[in-house]
Amino acid sequence: MSYFVLIYDRTRQLLLDLHEFPEQERAQADAFRLDAQRHAIHEALDQEIVLFHAESEESLKHSHGSYFLSESELLERTKATVEAR
Repeated sequence: MSYFVLIYDRTRQLLLDLHEFPEQERAQADAFRLDAQRHAIHEALDQEIVLFHAESEESLKHSHGSYFLSESELLERTKATVEAR
């Protein structure tokens, strides 16, 4: 298992950065997340900074796939959801 900190640009709907930390480095992962959040707030950035615990990057992509989609993929997924209603 690892910890993953994702930095996601809400405006552009784009994953900006992904940092992986070994399971034994939870404190470092949390400190990194907190620093990134402080930076985003200070700079008034429209970013979502999240910390996940997952088996692998692949399992994270499976469970939280929307963070990893391109703009066109996200648009297509949204269109399919709307059409299914």
